[in-house]
Amino acid sequence: MIKLILSGSKEAQEAYKQVSTLQKRFVDKLDILSQVHYDDDSEKNLKSATAISTIIHPNNPHVPSVHIHISLTQLRNTPSSWRIMADLNPGIANAEGEEQGDKYHKRIYASN
Repeated sequence: MIKLILSGSKEAQEAYKQVSTLQKRFVDKLDILSQVHYDDDSEKNLKSATAISTIIHPNNPHVPSVHIHISLTQLRNTPSSWRIMADLNPGIANAEGEEQGDKYHKRIYASN
């Protein structure tokens, strides 16, 4: 087991405490575990998908909601692959941020 050596900074120690509390809450609240499979249906390209997903809605409307999804997908005749996805969803609309995000996504998709 790796021994954790905490920072001497009070701010870093407080951050560690907050993140540890969030981690425990996150794990305790994970209740969305799913699996689909088509073992008996060779017509389907998807053999199976196993996933865990959660959405965190903070009480503060200035803090965005967070959606996290982790899954292992198995297709027939191809190697399995892990997918890790996350997104932030603001509670309060921000037109300038939305416009910047749209420009960024268009630029990314255009380059692929």
